[in-house]
Amino acid sequence: MFLKVLGAFLVVLSCSRLGVYMAARLSERRGLLKKIRVMVIHLRGEILYANAPLYEGFQKAGRRAGGREGLLFETVSEQLLKEQGKEFFAIWQDAVTSYLPQTPLIKEEGEQLLAFGEHLGYLDREMQERTLSLYLEELEREMEELNQEIAQKGRLYTSAGILTGLFLAVIFI
Repeated sequence: MFLKVLGAFLVVLSCSRLGVYMAARLSERRGLLKKIRVMVIHLRGEILYANAPLYEGFQKAGRRAGGREGLLFETVSEQLLKEQGKEFFAIWQDAVTSYLPQTPLIKEEGEQLLAFGEHLGYLDREMQERTLSLYLEELEREMEELNQEIAQKGRLYTSAGILTGLFLAVIFI
């Protein structure tokens, strides 16, 4: 009998933890999008107001941000200096595709991040400003949708995890 109760408790606990994990993943996505937005704002400031070249803008924005996201920008900066004959988008694509599997971003957000670099490297300053502004608008829209999703699904995931655990525990006992 003790083993059945212990097993039921472990099932409820693990299902509850899964629900909490799924809700936390949504919050983690929101935090990552906020950090990317801040880095793009810093990049825009470096390019537009400090008249820094692209590699320097990425380097400074990456150093300010720190963490994995900052490392992405710093890697792009280093690759721009090393491989001067290579197109910016190819460098951006390589860096982002190796970065995305480590993040909680969904497919559409990853595609937006890739598309951001597609128009950034080869245009004049005005078009770069428009590209940066457009991506910032997309990030804002994505974050609004994510905030609504968190409000709707955050408690749902947690509650569903607990209830699923209880349901499975009753079935097993």
